[in-house]
Amino acid sequence: MDVYALGAILYECVTGRPPFRPRRRLRRSSRWSPTSPCRRRGSTPVPRDLATICQKCLEKDPARRYPSGGSAGGRPAAVRAGEPIAARPAGWPERAAKWARRRPTAAVLLAAGLLILAGVTGGAVWYVGDRARLRYEDALRGAELQYRSRQVNREADDALDQAELHLRDLHAQLDDPHRVHELLSEIERWQSMVEQARQAWQRALSACVGNEDVVAEETRARIAAVQARLSRGDASYRLARELDDIRAEAYTPIDDLRSRLGRATAKYATFFSRLGVDIDQADKARLGSAITSSPIRFALVAGLDNWAGLTAVINPRTATGPAAGLARAADPDPWRDRFRDPAVWRDRAALTQLAGEVDVERQSPTILATLGQRLYVSGANSAALYKQAVSATRVISGCT
Repeated sequence: MDVYALGAILYECVTGRPPFRPRRRLRRSSRWSPTSPCRRRGSTPVPRDLATICQKCLEKDPARRYPSGGSAGGRPAAVRAGEPIAARPAGWPERAAKWARRRPTAAVLLAAGLLILAGVTGGAVWYVGDRARLRYEDALRGAELQYRSRQVNREADDALDQAELHLRDLHAQLDDPHRVHELLSEIERWQSMVEQARQAWQRALSACVGNEDVVAEETRARIAAVQARLSRGDASYRLARELDDIRAEAYTPIDDLRSRLGRATAKYATFFSRLGVDIDQADKARLGSAITSSPIRFALVAGLDNWAGLTAVINPRTATGPAAGLARAADPDPWRDRFRDPAVWRDRAALTQLAGEVDVERQSPTILATLGQRLYVSGANSAALYKQAVSATRVISGCT
C-alpha cells in the first residue's frame, strides 16, 4: 500500500480537506509539507499522536515514512488504545498519563500507595526533626540550668564565706584568753561581728530565693550550719552581755557600795545557777569542765573572777570564796591559779611576789584591779602594779 496515499486519506478524514488544494496540489506536494492537522481541524481538537501519524506518512523523503502501509495502518488503533507511538516518543509524564487512562484501577492503587508512602516518609521526617528539636531544647535548658546553678551557688558560697570569716574571727578572739578581755571591754563589737555575719548569711539566702531548684545540697548544708552558728553566737552574746551588765551595775554609783556589790553577787549566783552551775557544789572539777566546754568559757571565767573580787571587796578579811575555786578549775593558767589561791590572798609577801611576776598585757582588768585591791588591804605597795597597768593600756591603745 502507498504510505503517502494512506497518509493523505487519513489527513482528509481527520481534517475534512485534502493536504493540498487541487490547483496547486502537484506543485505544493513536491515542495512543501502540508499544514499540521491540529491547525486545520478548527474547534474540534485532533489528538497529537494522530496528527503525528499523518505528518509522518506525508514526509517528502520516503525513508522517513513508515516502512509499509501495514505498519502505518495500525497506528490509529494504538492512538485509540491510548498507547504511545514510535513516531513521537512521549515523555514520562505523558506515558504515565496514558498508562493511567488505560489502567485506572492500578493507577488509583499506585497513587494511593505513593500517598501513603509519602505520608509515612513525611511523618518519619517530622518525627526525627521533632525529636532533634526536643533534644536541642532539652540541651539548651540543661545548659541554662547549669549556668544558673553555678551563678546562684557561687553567689551564695561567696556570701557564706564572708559570714564564716566573721564568725571565725569572733571565735578566735573568744578562744584567746588574752584577746577575749579586749572584746569583753567592747561588748558592742561582739554584737557587730555577729551582725556582719548575719548580713552575709542573709545575702546567701537572698541568692537562693526563687532558685531553690538549682541550689546544691552542699550550699543548703552550709546555710543551715551558718544559721546554727549564728544562733549560738546570739545566745553567747546575750550571756556575755548579761555578765557585762552585772559588772557595770556593781561599779555604778547609784546607792551605797555594799548594797550594789550585794545585788551584783546575788545576780552572779542566779546567772550561773541558770546555766546549771551550782557554785556551792563540792565537785569543782566537774563544774570547771562544764565551763571549759562552753564557747564563751573565758567570758564565764572573767565573770567568776569578778564575782570573787566583789566578794573580797564586801569582806576584805575573807578568802576568795567558791567563785575563785571554780575559776581555778576552769582556767589552768599557772599564774592565775596562784592568784586565785586563798592562801596567797592572806600572804602579803606572796601577793607582792605575784604582783612582781604579772604580765599586765596578758591579764584581765578585773584580775589586775582585784590584785591591786588585795595589795592595798595587805599593806603592800600597789603603785608599781598601777603604773604597769597604765603603761600597758597606753601601748595597747596606741598612746605615747
